[in-house]
Amino acid sequence: MTTSFSSNKTPYHFAEGNKPTGQIDFNSLFLIAFLFFHTMGCEASLDRAGPGRNAETSSDTAGDDTVGTSTIADSAEDTSSPASRCDEQLPVNDVTPCSEKGIEIQPPWDEHYSCVNLGPIPNVPPEWGGLTLHPNDQNALLIGGNSNEESGKLYKVGITRDSDCHITGFSPSPTTVFSSAKYNDGGIAFGSSGVLFLARWPVNQIGQLLPGSTVEDKVIDLEPLNITSSPGGLGFVPTGFAGEGDLKTVSWPSGDWFTLTLAPDVNGTFDITGVTKDTTIPGGPEGFVYINQDNFGFGVDSILVAEWTDNNIAAYESDSLGNPSPLTRKEFVLGLDGAEGAIIDPHSGDFLFITWGGAEILIAIRGFHPPVL
Repeated sequence: MTTSFSSNKTPYHFAEGNKPTGQIDFNSLFLIAFLFFHTMGCEASLDRAGPGRNAETSSDTAGDDTVGTSTIADSAEDTSSPASRCDEQLPVNDVTPCSEKGIEIQPPWDEHYSCVNLGPIPNVPPEWGGLTLHPNDQNALLIGGNSNEESGKLYKVGITRDSDCHITGFSPSPTTVFSSAKYNDGGIAFGSSGVLFLARWPVNQIGQLLPGSTVEDKVIDLEPLNITSSPGGLGFVPTGFAGEGDLKTVSWPSGDWFTLTLAPDVNGTFDITGVTKDTTIPGGPEGFVYINQDNFGFGVDSILVAEWTDNNIAAYESDSLGNPSPLTRKEFVLGLDGAEGAIIDPHSGDFLFITWGGAEILIAIRGFHPPVL
């Protein structure tokens, strides 16, 4: 007679006829006990490995108390494809390399970053101003049309993304009016409270829209605050940078760069309670974005500035207050036609900017890390 003890894989057999009658074989008992507990431990490890560890994993829900449990499957190389972060959708327009228009990223950044011409923005009136991401729709941009004019408005434009969330072009969704944006220029930015701030050129003002508003809820004249006429670029210093949360503006054409101190009013908008002129930068600056030091070719936290007058994108090191250091200026992109509004897409890290006047297009530079939100 043979007694069989089986794990999930190979049975183990022990011939009872080989044991002396009436005598305990402690070696055999020890072996049986070892195999029993070893097998039960393996089964428990498989059951507790968690989703995605191996093909025999159970469907335990999140919150299992096995965080940190190590199994053989943990060390195996995962050859499966990573899950898509965005739903891929094909654009309705053609996209081309920026080089076809003579737009070139400069060394050493050209080794790592790529530039794509996403083409004209559909159904937005010419002379585009600033741009930002729609607050409730990752597949839509807000872009200023008829900039610098009283008739200016913000338009909601549908965009497409690939599975890594890079913006690939424009969607079939119709372009619609989002709100009034009189005299909008290269600076459009949401504050942490959800209020939308707009630079107004040439009238030397800042407009504010509360969430859900379709007209400016508040307009502040900047001349009494000794801000050089008139702000073109406007933006908030992102999380993790020196000067985090501060509102910065830069005037066109002077290049005077300011920090504005804000205080909430009783209506949900903000008053400007202090102004500091920090520095002056060249090139006829408009929109600007902050670049984390971990991105290739930077090394320190930096600022990319759209230079409308000089038709460039310039890179500056950011100082201890979140302002550009003029002596660190380097050319990042050349060959543009009136660089205007600019943003960093929070989902892909893509650096987006538009051109004003002439052949107006939306450009994406890929290769940046998505920002920490």
